[in-house]
Amino acid sequence: MSTIRQREGSGDEIQPIDPGERDKLALLRRQGQTLEMIGRHLGRSAATLSRELRRDSHRTARPVQSAGGSAKGRGPAAPKPPMGTVEVPALRQEVERLLKRWWSPQLIAGHLKRYRPELPSISHEAIYQWIYGKRRDLIRWLVRSRPIRDLRKASLSAKLRR
Repeated sequence: MSTIRQREGSGDEIQPIDPGERDKLALLRRQGQTLEMIGRHLGRSAATLSRELRRDSHRTARPVQSAGGSAKGRGPAAPKPPMGTVEVPALRQEVERLLKRWWSPQLIAGHLKRYRPELPSISHEAIYQWIYGKRRDLIRWLVRSRPIRDLRKASLSAKLRR
């Protein structure tokens, strides 16, 4: 029976496989070694290695360190468009028209997505943000209109701590 190297901490802790071990696991598997042999070499059980292989089966075979380098080489991500904008005139007119027929923002968002695909897609939350941020005159058309929107629990507790 082989000896498994002892990890830091108590024996009950599950130690995650570090990137170096993950690379070594991939390399030794490509060389045809069994999980038991690799486990003895790394000081891990074959079950742990098997679970790691299943977990990473969707990833490419390149080493973990090279993935970070690839991401850096791609450059910065494109800026995201601002959220919650109802700035397209046709979209704005349609949202106003449906609100004035007592439609809820949830119904409006679903209706536009299904029956007006030529208009930009918008979420019900973006409609609420637009109403409460820029078009407060439309609050009265909301079925459950409130002068100020309720804060979420996390936001409320953060404000109370200040």
